[in-house]
Amino acid sequence: MASSLNVVGVVKSAQLQSRQHAHVTMTVIAFINSAIVLLLPIFVSTLSPNNSADEWPKIFFIIAILVTLTTIVFNVTCETDPRPWTHQSNSNNNSHDRERQKN
Repeated sequence: MASSLNVVGVVKSAQLQSRQHAHVTMTVIAFINSAIVLLLPIFVSTLSPNNSADEWPKIFFIIAILVTLTTIVFNVTCETDPRPWTHQSNSNNNSHDRERQKN
């Protein structure tokens, strides 16, 4: 159950890191989620061709291991500091301030 809450951490971390570009980051995350949803039936049909009860534990164990490993990697490597490409330069801020003062 705790690893399912990690999705909230991924989304929040992505928003904190990308600041004003969060919409692009969220689009990439949505695309990855959509690709997984489309590829999951292929994964299941490959590992469980007969759809029998004996084949499903293998699928659940593989998914559990993948979720656990990726959660551990995320928790160890996660940062929430804004990325360098999100910082606005002072020259841009100064030109915006001058435009505001003119108006």
